Amino acid sequence: MIRTLLNPTHLMAKLTPQPSAKAFFRFRIPLALLVGLLSVGASSTVLGQEKAQPGAIQSYLDSGEFEWLAMIQFHAYATPYENATFGSNQFRVAQSRLGLKGAFDDGFGFKLQYNASATPGFQGINIYKTFWQNKAELRVGNVKMLTNLDFFPSPAEDDFIGRNIGSNYFLGGQEIGVRGRVSHGPVTAWLGMFNGDGRAANQDEKFLGVGRLQAEANRWGVNMKVGTFVQAGFSDQVRIGLKRMFLVDGYRESIGVDTRLESKSWFLAAEGIRSQLDLVVDKEVEFMSGFVTLGYTPSEINTFAVRWQRMDRTSSALLKHDATLGYKRALNDVIAVQVNVIGYMDADYVFEETELRLNIQLAF
Repeated sequence: MIRTLLNPTHLMAKLTPQPSAKAFFRFRIPLALLVGLLSVGASSTVLGQEKAQPGAIQSYLDSGEFEWLAMIQFHAYATPYENATFGSNQFRVAQSRLGLKGAFDDGFGFKLQYNASATPGFQGINIYKTFWQNKAELRVGNVKMLTNLDFFPSPAEDDFIGRNIGSNYFLGGQEIGVRGRVSHGPVTAWLGMFNGDGRAANQDEKFLGVGRLQAEANRWGVNMKVGTFVQAGFSDQVRIGLKRMFLVDGYRESIGVDTRLESKSWFLAAEGIRSQLDLVVDKEVEFMSGFVTLGYTPSEINTFAVRWQRMDRTSSALLKHDATLGYKRALNDVIAVQVNVIGYMDADYVFEETELRLNIQLAF
C-alpha cells in the first residue's frame, strides 16, 4: 500500500485501461495547458543561468511548504417512519481521505488526494501556478468546479450534513479540467472548462463550462459575499449532480445567484438556481431550486442552524421541500460532531417524514 501511495503512476495503470486515440484527443486541451504551465516554471527557474547550480533541486524543495491532510467521516441515518422512500437505518464510513499539498516560492503548488473509502483510488491530483502576487491562478487536473458558495468550504466547515438541494441535483462537484481565477479588489472571477462526468473517470466525451463572479465586502462587522454563476454544456446520457438523480442526454444549463452574510455570532445564506435539462425522456425541462439558512454561533465550538429549501419542476407537479435543524460541536481540534433533524413536507407544507442524521468527523 505504501508503494502504491508513493507511486500514483503505478496505481493509475492498474485501475484504468490504456487510453485510446479518441480518449487522448479528449485530453489534448488540458494536457497542452499542463505542459505549458510546467514549461513556464521550468524556464523561470533556469532563466539567466547557463548551468544549474549544485543543490538547486534541494534548495527549491526547501522553499516549499507542505501539509498532510487526513479526514474520516462517519454517517448515521435513522428514519422513525420507514417506507418505500427511505431504506433501513445505517451507519457507514462516508468519506476517508488522505492528501498532501505543497506550495513553493515561485508560485507553483500541487494537491494530491487519495480516497481510502469503499472504492480506494486517487480522488484528485492537480497542480497550479499563481501570478501577480496571488491575484491570478491557473489550476489543471482534478479540481472543484466552484460553481456556488456551497463548494468553497471544506467538509469540516459545512453548515449541515450534505450540500443543499441545488448542488445535489444540478451542479457538478469535482472534475477533470482547467480552472482559472482572477481577483481585482473586492471582485473575483472564476472560469473553468471540464470534461466528463465523475470525480476521476471521464465517462462523457462532451465539455462543460463553469463561470462565477463574486464580490466581497466587510461592513459593520459583517463579511458579505454576493455572487452569480453559470454552468452550461452537453452530456451523453450521464447522471448529473452529486446525487446523480437526472439522466441527461443533450444540453444542460444552470444559472443562479447566492449570498452569505456572516458576523461573529450569526450568519445568513441564500441561493436561487434555474436549471434547464435535456432529459432522456423529455427535452428542455426547467427546474427551480433554492434555500435559505439562518445560523447562530454562540461560541467558536458551537453552531446552531436552520435551513429551508425547495425544488420544483415548472412543467409538472414535482415538488421537493424540507426543513433542517442542525447542531455542530467541535470537541477539540480533531473531532467534531454534527446532528441534523430533517422534516420532509408535502405540497401543503405538512410534514410527511422525518430523518435523523449524525456525522462524526476526524480531521488531522
